[in-house]
Amino acid sequence: MDVESAATFLVASILICSGLIVSCLAIVLLNNIFAKFWKPIKFTILDPFKVHHNTRFIDESELQSKTDIKTTANNKGELK
Repeated sequence: MDVESAATFLVASILICSGLIVSCLAIVLLNNIFAKFWKPIKFTILDPFKVHHNTRFIDESELQSKTDIKTTANNKGELK
């Protein structure tokens, strides 16, 4: 390898690396622009995996009282 081909290889390597850096910076810039102005698209009205903040879970005592009411009403024939 002579000096001229080594210099050409060095210049080409520097230009390719600087081109990759500029490409990465452009991708990051476009990503930030899209993230700032792009709003997420909702495909469903109800999201089954989202737990709302006002969600209240039933206690064991409430569960027992509700089943007692149903069995009492069912024994009287009121619940079908």
